Amino acid sequence: MNVKDSAQNRFVKGRPTLGLALASIWAYFSAVFLVGEPSLPFAIGLWLWLLSIVVFLLIGNLLSAWVVRSKVLPAAQLVNFSLFGVMLIVCLGVLDITYSMYINSMASGVDSTRSRLFDENVWAGELYPKIYYPTERNFAVHKPNVTVSGNLFGNFYSESMLDSPTLVSSVLKKYPITIRINELGFRDSNKIDDVEIFSLGDSFTFGWGVNASESWSGLLESGIGRPIYNLGIHDASPKQELELLKYLLEQQGANIRIRRLLWMIYEGNDLEDDYSEVVQRHDTPATVSLTKGTLIEAMERLLRTIKRQSVIHRLRQGAVKWKTQTDDESVDPYSVDGVSLVYPLYYSEQLGSRLFSGWYTDLAGESASYVENHWNRAALEAVFRDMKSLAIEYDFEVAVIMAPSASRLHGPYFESFPEISGRPHFLDFVSDLADSANFETVNLYELLQPHAGTELLYFRDDDHFNHRGNALAAEIIQQELFTKQD
Repeated sequence: MNVKDSAQNRFVKGRPTLGLALASIWAYFSAVFLVGEPSLPFAIGLWLWLLSIVVFLLIGNLLSAWVVRSKVLPAAQLVNFSLFGVMLIVCLGVLDITYSMYINSMASGVDSTRSRLFDENVWAGELYPKIYYPTERNFAVHKPNVTVSGNLFGNFYSESMLDSPTLVSSVLKKYPITIRINELGFRDSNKIDDVEIFSLGDSFTFGWGVNASESWSGLLESGIGRPIYNLGIHDASPKQELELLKYLLEQQGANIRIRRLLWMIYEGNDLEDDYSEVVQRHDTPATVSLTKGTLIEAMERLLRTIKRQSVIHRLRQGAVKWKTQTDDESVDPYSVDGVSLVYPLYYSEQLGSRLFSGWYTDLAGESASYVENHWNRAALEAVFRDMKSLAIEYDFEVAVIMAPSASRLHGPYFESFPEISGRPHFLDFVSDLADSANFETVNLYELLQPHAGTELLYFRDDDHFNHRGNALAAEIIQQELFTKQD
C-alpha cells in the first residue's frame, strides 16, 4: 500500500471520529450549561438537545473532510484530536460517577420511617393535624374542628436513638402539646371578624412543637394586647401561603378585615418548596404522557441526571465538598455510642449537643449563584408582586419576618460544623424583594445574633424554634413593628 492510500485510509477513519468527538463534547457541555437554564430566552429540552447533537455530528464529518482535503492538518493529527475529545468526555463522565458514589458513601443508610412503625413513642410529624386542599389551587388548610394532644419528641427522633446514653441524657426530651384546629382549619381561637392583625407562614408560624400560646404569634398577641389570627400551615411555601390568603379574602368577604399581615419567610426550605399553580387530584383521571415508560422518557431522565450529577454543575452551584486531611476524622457526626444517625450530631461547649438537618446545612452553605439561578427564583418574585397587589386591593400593610435556619444561626458555634456561606443569600434576596414591594422587614437572623452563641433557640431534636426561640422572636417583632412605632 502506497503513502497516498495510507493517508486516504486514515482520512476515512478520522472523519467519523471527529464528528463523534464534536457531538460528544457538545452533548455533555450543552447538557451541563444550557439545558434547564432559566436565564436563556428559550428552553432547551430533549428534542432540541438531540437535534443539536446530530447537527454537530454532521458538522464534524464535513469539517474533517475539508481539513484533510485542504491539507490544513494531517489526517493523523485529526484522528489524535478526535480521540482526545472523546477521552475528555469519558473522563468527565467517570469523574461525575465517582463523585456521586462518594456522596452516596457519606450518606446514612438508616430507614427511620420504617423503624417508627415498631415504636410506641410519638414524634412531632405523627401528631400534627392533617391538611387538605379546598380547591385545585395549590394551597391547603387543616381539616377543621380537630383537637390532638400528646408528649412529643422532635422530628429528628428515631427509636434507635434511645440506645445512646448521650442522646437520652442531652438531646432527647418530650414536650407536652395540645393542638386545636378551628372550624376554618386554622390553629386559632379568635373570631376572625374581630381581628385586624394576621400572621402568615409555615410551621414556624403555626408553632411547631409548642402550644399555641407559646408560639411567637401567641406570645406577640399577649405582648401587644391585641388579637392576632394565626394562618400558619406547616409545610407551606410562600406561594401556597399567598394562595391561602387570596382564598380566605375571597371566602370571608366583609367578615375579614386585615389591617396588618405578619408574613414569616423561613430560610431553611422556603425557596425549595412547591410553587406550582394547581394540585393534581388523585381521584380524577390524569393525562398520561405519551412517552411514559418509553425510551424517550428514559432519555429525558438521563439528560436531567447528566446535568444534576456533573461535577462542573456542582462547582457552579458551590456544592462540591471534599473531606480534607484537616477534617477531624476521629469524630463521625452520623454515629454516637455505636448508634447510626440519620441527622448529624454536633457538640458546642456553650450550647451542648444538637442534631442538625444535613439538607438545611447544605443549603446554608450554598453560594449566591445558587439563589440567583434557582428554578423557583422567578416564581418567588411573582409571589411578592402578587402580595403587593393584594395588599393594595384590600388595604393592608405587610411586614416580612425573615427566620434563619438553625444551621445558619447556631452552626458556627458547634465543633467541626460544615462550612456555611458568609451571607444568608436567600434571606438577602427576600429582603430585596420586600424592599421593592415597600414591605416592612424584620431580619431575625441579624437580631438574634447576640443570643446565637450563648443560648439554644431551636429544639435539640428538631429544626424549629424552641420555647425560648419563639419568645425571643416575639419580643423582637414587638419591638421592631409595634413598640418603635407606638
